[in-house]
Amino acid sequence: MKNKVILMIALTAALVIFGAARSEAAVNGGSVLYQKFAGLENYMDITASSLAATMEAEIKKGSPTAETYVLLAIAKLANGDVESFVRNVKKANKVRYYKFKPHPLSKYEPFVNRFVNVLRTMREIDNRFEIYPRSSMLHYQTALLCDGFSRKLAIYNLQKALRLNSDFLDAHLKIAELYELSMDYNRAIEHWREIMDIRPYDFRPYYKICHLASKFGNFTIARGIYELGMRKKMSLHEHKEFQQVVTELVADFPRLASEREVLAQKLIKLKEVVQADPLNIDALVDIAETYFTELSDIKNAEQACVKAIHIDQLNYRPHLLYSKILECFGDVDKAYFELLFAITEGGAKIKAAYITELTDLYERKLISDMVEKKLRVNELVDYFSVYYNE
Repeated sequence: MKNKVILMIALTAALVIFGAARSEAAVNGGSVLYQKFAGLENYMDITASSLAATMEAEIKKGSPTAETYVLLAIAKLANGDVESFVRNVKKANKVRYYKFKPHPLSKYEPFVNRFVNVLRTMREIDNRFEIYPRSSMLHYQTALLCDGFSRKLAIYNLQKALRLNSDFLDAHLKIAELYELSMDYNRAIEHWREIMDIRPYDFRPYYKICHLASKFGNFTIARGIYELGMRKKMSLHEHKEFQQVVTELVADFPRLASEREVLAQKLIKLKEVVQADPLNIDALVDIAETYFTELSDIKNAEQACVKAIHIDQLNYRPHLLYSKILECFGDVDKAYFELLFAITEGGAKIKAAYITELTDLYERKLISDMVEKKLRVNELVDYFSVYYNE
């Protein structure tokens, strides 16, 4: 029941952008599709197979409504049957066409297409896995697919690919990129060192290690790798690019170090404020933002943010920042619920500013749940109801 309330709040917010239901109606209550779904016994716990069986039985009785076909389509989609989903949406459109009503999912079409494409690609990959169960390339292809909606799943599959083939260059390059996006610079550097061993004449690892080490303020590592690269520069491919790009970066170290010192002093003052007033939520959020946005220290940012949430659970600011941190970690599921809470508590301006991000996170969450086989049919119905035109 709690999840239902949360989802209904999210969908209410989504309507601000899409205007999918009449203003005087509740979000799900105003949708014929949701009303039909809610009329089923134990509808919040119904499985995709049970929903499909119920709708198929109704169709056999004759004169089914468009909503019957849409719910059947959703049930088929939740079970991964793309063809049946498309076929039943077409049948729903046909019923509505004779009633001079529009496409029931017209505003939902981009997401449906994305969902369907992921399902089809995953099915093809799964079929190949049956033939080649220890294929590192298939794990790599899965990671590339997952990258669009779940960085955690992408990294997981890249790790599996590298366990099967430790010299898989493209997998090392991709996982290093994803760790960098997750602000896990030490792990990114580990993979760039692996790339350095695989491709000893490639100048990119020297630049990337130098750059990433400087991001979290370890100028010793950065300068050390620069000096190693300078000793080998004539043997590196594209050594002129190395010399220009990395030398400019190293020349900027004094300024970067000075800025970090200023930020360190700022943190000391903020921590003194918190020490004097442990309930100062604004100071804690400022600490978290300084770590996250300026010092690239996501672990300390997370700790400060969680502490702020514990002190004042109804303050939207730490939830908003925590959502960004969780998304950076690649945890789309938790990031969505944190942003949802922030929008709910933050008022109209926050809702207007972040509603697009909320919708994007929810779509990615649904696709991720589908790939991990955790998708609940009621979540799909919730989301489809927003875009369903009566």
